[in-house]
Amino acid sequence: PEYQRLLREADEDVAGALRTYAATREGMTPVFAHADIQPANVLCSSASGEITAVIDFGLCHYGDVAVALHAIYRHFPRDFAQSVAQKYAEATNTKPVTLENAITARLAYELEACAKK
Repeated sequence: PEYQRLLREADEDVAGALRTYAATREGMTPVFAHADIQPANVLCSSASGEITAVIDFGLCHYGDVAVALHAIYRHFPRDFAQSVAQKYAEATNTKPVTLENAITARLAYELEACAKK
C-alpha cells in the first residue's frame, strides 16, 4: 500500500512502529467495524448502567479491528477498552488489540488516507 512510500519519509520511531504494524496485520481478515465508537454513540440504561444500544453507523466498514478499537481506547477507560478488545478477539478469532496496536493502526490508516488525497 501507499503507506510504504510514506515510511521512507517518516521519523525512524514512527517508521519502526508502522513496519511492525504492517508485519502483524498481513493476512488480516477484515471485520465489521463501527469506526465511531464514542460516548455520544453508546446508549446506556440509567438504572443499571449497562450498554443498551450503539447508534450512528455512518462510518461503519469492513477493515482492521485495530483501527476500529482506537476510538474505544481514546474515549473510554482502559479497562473497558481492553475488555471490548478481548471480546472482539474472541468473536473474530484474532489476537486482542492493545492500546499500542490501536494507535499504530490509526496512524497507518491516516497516512494511507492522506496519501490518497
